[in-house]
Amino acid sequence: HTTLRSPFETMDELLSQGNYPLTVVDFHAEATGEKRALAEYVKGRVSAVFGTHTHVQTADEQILPEGTGFISDAGMTGVIDSCLGVKPELAIAFMRTQMPTRLEYAEGPCMLNGVLFELDDRTGRTVSVERINIR
Repeated sequence: HTTLRSPFETMDELLSQGNYPLTVVDFHAEATGEKRALAEYVKGRVSAVFGTHTHVQTADEQILPEGTGFISDAGMTGVIDSCLGVKPELAIAFMRTQMPTRLEYAEGPCMLNGVLFELDDRTGRTVSVERINIR
């Protein structure tokens, strides 16, 4: 069986295993609050924290006072007029019924989301953070 562990304890364990001058954390979680809480917990101990999973880019990028860069969600690369990259009507059918639905990728013009952290390799801190949104 699999034992679920707290991401806070996991970060403590990982960070105690060595000296990492530049550390970037990809936190795959659902809620922006969870991602912010982890960033607050590790601030000053890691260079940057960015969230993934929701496929919706957030506009909360910042450098925390201790020099840790942060954004709740980096976004997705995929079709603009889609529901998380799939055909909207199929995603809606699944959400309405909660019945297994074969999802298909949407087609059309695409976008690329991301985040660019500029890090100082001497201090390990974030110098700048910038959202990337190309359409």
